[in-house]
Amino acid sequence: MSDWRLLDHDGYRKLYFRHNESTGRDEFKTVEDVAPLISMNQKARNDETGNWKGDMHHVASVPPAVWKQWWQEFGGNPMLPENQPRLMQKLNDRDYSKMRVKSGRL
Repeated sequence: MSDWRLLDHDGYRKLYFRHNESTGRDEFKTVEDVAPLISMNQKARNDETGNWKGDMHHVASVPPAVWKQWWQEFGGNPMLPENQPRLMQKLNDRDYSKMRVKSGRL
């Protein structure tokens, strides 16, 4: 089996390719560096005022790879009204706390 070769790199996401000789198929994988996003989220969370007045609030920045996983888990768009309780549960979960830019419970 041949080694993975870098096809594209946009600064935080790398796309790799290889030809799997045992199956005869081409394979692709994406590797995402979420450290810059997590760092930006932490800075935004440190700078936030805790004010919940108003209708709209930026509460999280989710890496594209996680967002794609949630689309699969939810069976479609996590932003749909019927998926809102599950999305809020995810965003309140400690496992996803580094995606939050605003403190408090959603």
